[in-house]
Amino acid sequence: MMEKSGWVRGETLGRGDRPSEYDDPIEAAEQAAQFIGSKHGLGFKGAAPTKGIRIDVALSQDEVDLNREIRMQDEYEMISLSDPACLSPDYDWHRGLVLENEEPMPDGRFCEEELVNQLFQFKSAFDDVPPEKFKEARMKANPYERVGKHIFQNRAALKMANLDSIFKFTQTLPCPGEGGAAVAVAVAVVGVLTSVRGALRGCRLEKFNKQSPHHNFHPYYGPHDDGFGVARDVTNPDNVSGFLGLIEQHRPQGLDLFVADGGFSTEGQENRQELVMRQLILCQFLIGLGVLRQGGSFVCKIFDNYLPYTVELLFMMGLHFASVTVMKPLTSRPANSERYLVGQGLLRRSPPVVGYMRHVNGIFNDLQAAIRANVDTARLTPREPVHLFPPEAIGGGFLEYIRRTNIRIAQQQRAALEELIKYIRDPTLQPVQQATIQEDCYQMWGLPVCRPPHPLSASLPIVAPSPDLT
Repeated sequence: MMEKSGWVRGETLGRGDRPSEYDDPIEAAEQAAQFIGSKHGLGFKGAAPTKGIRIDVALSQDEVDLNREIRMQDEYEMISLSDPACLSPDYDWHRGLVLENEEPMPDGRFCEEELVNQLFQFKSAFDDVPPEKFKEARMKANPYERVGKHIFQNRAALKMANLDSIFKFTQTLPCPGEGGAAVAVAVAVVGVLTSVRGALRGCRLEKFNKQSPHHNFHPYYGPHDDGFGVARDVTNPDNVSGFLGLIEQHRPQGLDLFVADGGFSTEGQENRQELVMRQLILCQFLIGLGVLRQGGSFVCKIFDNYLPYTVELLFMMGLHFASVTVMKPLTSRPANSERYLVGQGLLRRSPPVVGYMRHVNGIFNDLQAAIRANVDTARLTPREPVHLFPPEAIGGGFLEYIRRTNIRIAQQQRAALEELIKYIRDPTLQPVQQATIQEDCYQMWGLPVCRPPHPLSASLPIVAPSPDLT
């Protein structure tokens, strides 16, 4: 076939008679990263797929204990910041904002420094591991990996089922005599906010099964939605105002439940994830406080809590709920930094702190605008929000609570990272009894053990989402 196209045997595939720079064959070992999900190009010199990969970090033990006890209960600790010594929710927040030029650093008060350094070292150790080898090892090392997404569209939805089994969100909504539980659940769906910076896939209504309240689902991406880009950026102040206004117009009493699961790729910046996610988390917090009814519940995905800014933001949220907890559910992969803030019993509808959070978001946006305009940000003095209020004002045992929680989660994360490294080093290792764990989790969360057949997408009539949120 090539000869019919003019190729002469013995000549190169380069232009003219030039020797081709592609004459040398690509070694098999160099193709280890050529798979779906890799951002490396053809010829990336990854580790050979037939050999174990050596990650140069010290482990507590080299062998994988397949008979080890697997934790099957979610661990969490609720805290109530009702101590009179705590700041009042009516505190003048603006006077406590501290801006500095230098990038904030993790604070040793919030976790053991050696433990944090170990986590950062482990994360950095994966830099040269080909993506497919990493995913293959993760599939085996995570005892809960087979839990998957079950009957839902994605794994994030199963995390909500996991959390709902603990906190009974959908079982504590108003009864029909108080406004209708079915209505409350449908309105709560509006509060599911997964907008991220950059392009976002739209809500796939045709993927909803017949039992889903798809007729009451109202996707909203902002007043200037063009299907992608800034129009779907939750940090955009117009989008924040638009969503708050939408709820105020159609559900002035507020939502019963707000769930936020926003995120974006931090590839290459894994150890800076907490830093680069600051603004996104701030905006999800402020929108949640702005749309919930008094007594409502709040769920938001967060990450590490080692910066004073993050801990202060969590404390601010804790002041506005009857109780809060920071927890990592079983459905969250144990080796990553993901965790959730859960708040129950909002004390006041649309508290004043919402305005302060919007002000801080404006500072972040001004900085981003200056960067995009190629302004010398070093001359922007000051520029980085590092403290949201005086750190010494944190009371009610909250610092001790955060330290305990961070140490517990970090220890679990370190153990999971060690297991992951072992599976990367030796691809022949077998996983623990993931099928049994899967069934036990489904039973624990009240889900069918056997996945029912998913209705065909074509069986679901596609209708325009109703703007009536009442």
